[in-house]
Amino acid sequence: MKLLFIFFALSFQFAFADIVTVKVPSIVCSSCEEQIKDALKGIQGIESVDVNIKEKWVKIKTDSTVSDAQIRDAIENKAKRKIENLSRS
Repeated sequence: MKLLFIFFALSFQFAFADIVTVKVPSIVCSSCEEQIKDALKGIQGIESVDVNIKEKWVKIKTDSTVSDAQIRDAIENKAKRKIENLSRS
């Protein structure tokens, strides 16, 4: 019974995870990557951050409580990187 509960709890958690893709043209180096990750790590509800320097995008796995405005604020105001596009799936 306990194993069944764990399975449903994990399924419930993943059912409500969002992937946010952010295009950030000013990502040029690993320092940029670290600045973005540091800015986003303070937001409760962010599960993971993947930065692709070559393609200049950030993929963020969040729960449904994280708003686009929170992500935009962290990247643009804390990491000092201009966002070109933000989409959620």
